[in-house]
Amino acid sequence: MNMSSNHEDKFVEYIAGGWTGCFHHCYPVTRHAAWESWHARKSPEIQMLWHCNSLKEAHENYSWTGQDASGTFENLSKELICAVRKNNSDKAKSLCRDIFKWGGVGKKRNDRSIIWLNQASDLCASLNLAKKLLLGSSPLSEFNGTKLLMNSAMTKVYAALAPRCLAIYDGRVGAALGLLAKQYLYSVEASEVPEELQYRWGASQGKHTAGQKDRRDPSDDRFKFNRLFGRKPDHTHAELMRRASTLLSKVANKIDPNDQMVPGKLERALFMIGYDVRNNNCRCSKQQN
Repeated sequence: MNMSSNHEDKFVEYIAGGWTGCFHHCYPVTRHAAWESWHARKSPEIQMLWHCNSLKEAHENYSWTGQDASGTFENLSKELICAVRKNNSDKAKSLCRDIFKWGGVGKKRNDRSIIWLNQASDLCASLNLAKKLLLGSSPLSEFNGTKLLMNSAMTKVYAALAPRCLAIYDGRVGAALGLLAKQYLYSVEASEVPEELQYRWGASQGKHTAGQKDRRDPSDDRFKFNRLFGRKPDHTHAELMRRASTLLSKVANKIDPNDQMVPGKLERALFMIGYDVRNNNCRCSKQQN
């Protein structure tokens, strides 16, 4: 077994161990509608501090716009799969826009995702090709921004086409995987981030103060993680989505091979953790649970 596969296998074990094991994380939140579910479940004195003591609890503390955000995505996924199966590109395009709206992405007319959707000559064929490539092992060169697009909006669409197998890879999920990779690398006393654990993060939205570290950057003085966008962004992003999907499937199999919902639960746990990865040393008291 080479060093690469050894790191990957150990990382799978590491994440699986944090499902019900000890993983403490917390950060301050706002009054934005995305935190409505969190605020509704918690007492006033802790509403402004999101926290978890395990990956499983991070999933249970999932909060996104709407009362049943995860259920909304599941319904949109079912409808999109049906539309693509029937080769109904008009319906598929409408559902892609609904998924963008659910995810809070693709809001502007000149957004790359909106332009790509409108220009696709055969949307259903393109979506089928994307799913086939992401689920396979062949090169992902067709994710070049023209034939196939990959970004924070389209990753949600592709995941909806195969929700049990493909994970949404956005800036928050990448940040969380980077944080977990960093913790794992410290545990094995590594000196740098190996390529197979180089999970890229995406910058947080809103204004950024010059010189201030982005809240989704898991890097520290020892371990550096790259930004999600750079050279060949679509191809790199597609590679990361495939790699993360494979990783989470392996982790889910370790946690409970009979529960097909675990990959989605893991993805939602990562989504919550990745909102802010600057401080994961907090210890949440029993009173807060």
